[in-house]
Amino acid sequence: IKTSKNGIFTGINYGKIINCKNNAELNTDSGKTHVGAFAGHNIGEIISCINNAPLHFGGHYSGGIAGYSTKKIYSCGNYGAITQLEGKTDTGGIVGQNQATVPIEKCFNFGSVNGGIATAGIVGKITAGVQINNCFNNGEITADAAGISAGIAADVKSGVTFTNCYNSGAIKSGKTILSAEAAIYNTFPETSIPIIKNCYYLACEGEGKEGTVSLTDEMLKNEKSYNGWDFINVWSFDLSGNYEYP
Repeated sequence: IKTSKNGIFTGINYGKIINCKNNAELNTDSGKTHVGAFAGHNIGEIISCINNAPLHFGGHYSGGIAGYSTKKIYSCGNYGAITQLEGKTDTGGIVGQNQATVPIEKCFNFGSVNGGIATAGIVGKITAGVQINNCFNNGEITADAAGISAGIAADVKSGVTFTNCYNSGAIKSGKTILSAEAAIYNTFPETSIPIIKNCYYLACEGEGKEGTVSLTDEMLKNEKSYNGWDFINVWSFDLSGNYEYP
């Protein structure tokens, strides 16, 4: 791929990538930015794609699905462990940095994400007003000691709305386990406060940010705990018992 933007499927996605899976491990050096399993830079659509493999990133803007996105990512998931070189920025289980105004919807992360400056289960950094709807993180998220981390999105800018999301994964910065404050989102001090609608997190030490709701393990397994969620068309529970949350 003759570009700094790298993905196993494509460096820059101009079209549609639909119903694809990646099982190939990816390693990139420190000179490679904009890297993801399916696209380094997404300016098209990525729909119903799953990454199952470990991903090792050496540069900025790295994600389990796309490194950087200005367009649609829908119904995608990551199971692979993600690591990013220390000191780099914007790492997410789904996308490293998002500048799209179209919503990120129905995405999830089960893999551990060990990143640099801004690290999260779904999106490392959001620089435009975007909606994140019906997403969840179950992976352990860790940022550099000097960085910030969060369950859903780490470096959140103005105009962002979180609707019907939850986090059940541990959130860390360096070796410090963070309180509930970072369960859904995190920001640098100068950024504004996003809009939170019906977002929940597995109870842990501390208090969550305004608008987020703490649930015990048993409550997180109960459909009645989720105000306003659609358990007919969007959410469901795994009846096999392999995963007890929605």
